[in-house]
Amino acid sequence: AVASAPDVRRILAESGKVLGVLMGHSHANDRQVIDGIPYLTLRAVVEGAGVANNAFSVLHVRRDRICLHGFATHAAHPSCGRPAG
Repeated sequence: AVASAPDVRRILAESGKVLGVLMGHSHANDRQVIDGIPYLTLRAVVEGAGVANNAFSVLHVRRDRICLHGFATHAAHPSCGRPAG
């Protein structure tokens, strides 16, 4: 864990401008909403060989939200952030 994480999250939330936070290179997909901001952790592509173990997503950024559409091992990890504001 990063010691400054609470401070960083507070700054992001207070800005009112953050639609979402994406993080990678984890061994599992995860989604948490903290202070109205979705924090999305994406599974790494180093879990094994071949298409079955591939992990990739497409991020759509809209004026008021982000939508993440996953494929392969990210397929079970869709997320559309709640509208900002």
